[in-house]
Amino acid sequence: MKEIMRIIIITTAAVLSLSVYACGSSNAENGKEKRTEKESEVFVKVEPVQLKDFAETIQLTGSVESRNDIVIPAEEGGRVVSWKIDKGGYVQKGQTLAKIDDAMLKAAYDAALANYNMAEVNYQKQKAAFEEQAISALQLKNLEYQRDAAKAQADMAKLRLDKTVITSPIGGIFNDRLADEGELIGPGMPIAQVIDMNQMKVMVGVPERHSKELRLGLPVEFTVDAYPGEIFAGTISFIAAAVNPDNRSIPVEINFTNAQGKLKPQMIASIKLRLVSSAKAILISQDYIQQVDMGRLVVYVVNNGVAEERLVTLGGSDGSSVRVIKGLKEGDQIITVGFQNLIDKQKIRIQE
Repeated sequence: MKEIMRIIIITTAAVLSLSVYACGSSNAENGKEKRTEKESEVFVKVEPVQLKDFAETIQLTGSVESRNDIVIPAEEGGRVVSWKIDKGGYVQKGQTLAKIDDAMLKAAYDAALANYNMAEVNYQKQKAAFEEQAISALQLKNLEYQRDAAKAQADMAKLRLDKTVITSPIGGIFNDRLADEGELIGPGMPIAQVIDMNQMKVMVGVPERHSKELRLGLPVEFTVDAYPGEIFAGTISFIAAAVNPDNRSIPVEINFTNAQGKLKPQMIASIKLRLVSSAKAILISQDYIQQVDMGRLVVYVVNNGVAEERLVTLGGSDGSSVRVIKGLKEGDQIITVGFQNLIDKQKIRIQE
């Protein structure tokens, strides 16, 4: 039994010795490989880091709206007699949409018109009498006032009668009937909705920290999910004077022409807004940046004939380049070609 235990102990010790030797050999070879990699030259291309004009591009989400979305009220009360157009149809400015029963207002107008005609006849008759000095100037003036008052009443009655015809104040799509035929409505009640689908806008809130970088007329690009890959363009037409206290953003409107009628109100717009800025910054292509362990972002620069790994901190983007806040300085030679397989301190040869 003792002999068996002795054999087991000797065998275990031998295995451990071989394992230690193998690990040592492996580490040595890995170190040798890394030294070999660093010592072998890699051909690269570089470009100098420069300060450039920087205007940050920010991504925002907004809502498409019509610039003219009109809910039309009835200015006179009565029963809706008829509709003259179906929902979804195009209407021109001034086109008739609906008719309200006008029987009572027509009678009132006829009476007022008759009173005016009578007052006019009486005035003309008494005017002739005045010229023959049969009445005084004061009497004639009183008749003139009566005639004018009767005319004003007739005009008012005609105006009210005309308002029983509901017309569209704008050209656009007749989007909704808000009262049915036969329904009794009162003055001021909404009766129809017309939307101008040509002149549109995008409503968006811009973070208040960017307030000084906004300008009227600033060009804006945006997309919508309904037309993937298609870019729509507009310009900033309105910047609110006050910050929205609910989300600390500045309400902004972006006008655009919906010439083909593709976009609809309440669509969600993904906006790319290029801000105004006179600042200088270090800008590099996003392609030159690598993400390594623990999410670190690095680039490679030339330092005494070797590639030096630099940890960088990024800021905003202008759409084509990204701003480097920390890690690079003006005049650094950043490696732009051949950096993908580099390691820190590796020898390099610069190609022209």
